[in-house]
Amino acid sequence: RPATSCSTSGSWARSRARCAASVLEVTSFSLSGTPLLSRTVVERAEELRSDEDALRAGWADAKLLKVDRRGRVPVADGALVFRAAAELGPEPAPGAVFLGVRDERHVWAVRVLAQTGEVADLRKVGDALDDADADLMVSAVALLNWHDRAGFSAVDGSVTEPTMSGWSRISSET
Repeated sequence: RPATSCSTSGSWARSRARCAASVLEVTSFSLSGTPLLSRTVVERAEELRSDEDALRAGWADAKLLKVDRRGRVPVADGALVFRAAAELGPEPAPGAVFLGVRDERHVWAVRVLAQTGEVADLRKVGDALDDADADLMVSAVALLNWHDRAGFSAVDGSVTEPTMSGWSRISSET
């Protein structure tokens, strides 16, 4: 605690008033680098989130990241493993979240019950992923976890449904 000219004698209120009027030494703070899981480089394409026609058209060639309930995703050789989104059907699957556009292709994430092959969570691979993979994995895990826990309105407790390609939830009641 930095030294001040505050006196602790007298009543608490008078001491507090004297302390509030005094100037405290401020210590500067800076990060030594970008936090490893705060790298944002993928185009979020917010303008597409409500454009169902564009999302449906992009789904045919989209990449899909499968995330299990423990936040694990398929990995190989230090990178995320994406599947073809069209494997789930001809249009965006219910519950899928649109993460953005990478290498001119839409990228989506979906919750799965089980994974096959090598999988890892953010604690295991977050620091080793390139900026784009880290960005996509953090966003996918965060959005899907939020959807798992935000199924009801904070206003009235009614059921909410995903909208804006998974970036929002709405209640038909409120």
